[in-house]
Amino acid sequence: MGTLCLSGQAVFKAGTDVSTSITEDQHDQAISEAESYIYGVMRNDLSGSYATMDISKRLLLQRACSDLAAISLIEYDMSGFPALSYATTTIDFLWNDALLTLNLLKDKKTQDFIT
Repeated sequence: MGTLCLSGQAVFKAGTDVSTSITEDQHDQAISEAESYIYGVMRNDLSGSYATMDISKRLLLQRACSDLAAISLIEYDMSGFPALSYATTTIDFLWNDALLTLNLLKDKKTQDFIT
């Protein structure tokens, strides 16, 4: 289980067509990879201080994490989507949202605000 988001949040963003055969371990892996990516972007591991952060700060991190994890869940198995284009469009929307948030998280002023 991840620190920055829950599997249900990633599944919600991935949509109703995401594979139901994804195991709990695979959900955890997707979230862990997303968290590592965020920590790399920020050059700071916030897992130790996350629980004591204000909700607005946690939601910013949660947004990026759930977007990135949802992308991994969709990429795992796109066969449940009505068309490949629907799955890839969903990934595009999630990636755009993740990039907007990650760009904020890269900014030194945002990092100072969060920590």
